[in-house]
Amino acid sequence: MEDLLDGVAELGLAIRVDTAGKKLRVERVRRALLNSAVAVRFSVDAVREETFQRVHAASGLEERLDAIRHLVSERDGSGSDTLIGAHFVIQRDSWDEIVPFAEQTRRLGCDFVSYSTTRRSLAMCSPAWHSSGPCRKRSPTAWPSTSTASTRAWCGAVRATTGVWPARP
Repeated sequence: MEDLLDGVAELGLAIRVDTAGKKLRVERVRRALLNSAVAVRFSVDAVREETFQRVHAASGLEERLDAIRHLVSERDGSGSDTLIGAHFVIQRDSWDEIVPFAEQTRRLGCDFVSYSTTRRSLAMCSPAWHSSGPCRKRSPTAWPSTSTASTRAWCGAVRATTGVWPARP
């Protein structure tokens, strides 16, 4: 892995690495990432272990979060300018974790969060679509009762993945 990173960097290309974080136990891999990568994006997809297990069919959320914490700490101590972030695939069982995921990512010391959706999740009932939305259902607890910034983040994630702005209850 480190030879690949070094070789691509020698070509003058920017490198973004998507990872589950397992190889980051190896110091030389972490060092190569921090020396060569413009950005490292961890696939996390959950705030709760139960959600992580459903999404990944395995346990290991804390192990993944520890890998992020460790890389952030090493980056901050080394002076590297590598951006570190976390990715969340929005699925039927994880809508309620959209905002908590962004908050968790910030607490970990990450620089960015990214969201994506599966084709299947685009056809599902979202918790906040109004009657003009594709599912015409509405949850009584649809609107996040958190800060304005969190609400904007949640609404933006719903809008980005569905094309529909959620309505206030």
